[in-house]
Amino acid sequence: PQSRITDIKQRMQQLEHTDSEIIDAIKTFEAEAGISSSSKSRDTVGLDDRMEELLDLLIEGPPQLSAVTILDSIGLDKTAFAAEAYSSNYMKHYFDCHAWVQEPYTCYADQILDIIIKFLMPSSRLSEIKDKNYEMKKIILHEYLMTKRYLIVIDDV
Repeated sequence: PQSRITDIKQRMQQLEHTDSEIIDAIKTFEAEAGISSSSKSRDTVGLDDRMEELLDLLIEGPPQLSAVTILDSIGLDKTAFAAEAYSSNYMKHYFDCHAWVQEPYTCYADQILDIIIKFLMPSSRLSEIKDKNYEMKKIILHEYLMTKRYLIVIDDV
């Protein structure tokens, strides 16, 4: 597990600049999702055992599609805990793309899919997708994600 984290640190150091559009998109997404990168964020040094375990599950977990569930624990704010992991530099650099869906029970499946597409796919591809039906959108998204590492957080299921 530690070797994977070290590898990610090295890849992060090799990045000389980040596209400003990506930074703006992340800030917009975080604002819409109610996540503040400054609040509750802390350096990965000294993470408590539970946070380190979550990061290990996400980074070191099986390479195929998998789900990680954060269960209720005394004194644990699951949303803040997940948001901290989601906004960590490890996650941002390890995953090619990521999305946060908040309160999915208030949305229909097609709305949830649109939210996920908005955050996972490049804006240049959104116009070709917007008029497609639900099934076609699923196919296009699936094909796009086939070669990507991605993280989707569904909050408050």
